[in-house]
Amino acid sequence: MIVSKHGAKRVRKRFGVPKKAVAQAVSRAFFEGRCHADCSGSLRRYLDKQFFSGGERANNMRISSGYLWLFRGNTFMTLWPLPGKYRKNHMNVIREKEKYYG
Repeated sequence: MIVSKHGAKRVRKRFGVPKKAVAQAVSRAFFEGRCHADCSGSLRRYLDKQFFSGGERANNMRISSGYLWLFRGNTFMTLWPLPGKYRKNHMNVIREKEKYYG
């Protein structure tokens, strides 16, 4: 997993982790986060809009910890905060998965 300089700066600022923990946070978001295909409804439409409007250089999006993580291949580019209504929906899905899978 490669982390761009801009991406590392954004993780430290928005996600609040120290410099040494950036790679671990990015790796965790990539492997454990929800991908675009796992979403439906208005959340999926929101992701489509973000992909086609501003994130077209990013070909891989993940949702983790209330943020939208943007990757190009295996290179992390940046993260954006999810709007409140999608953040709540995302957290409910995570809780249901944990309850179901243990």
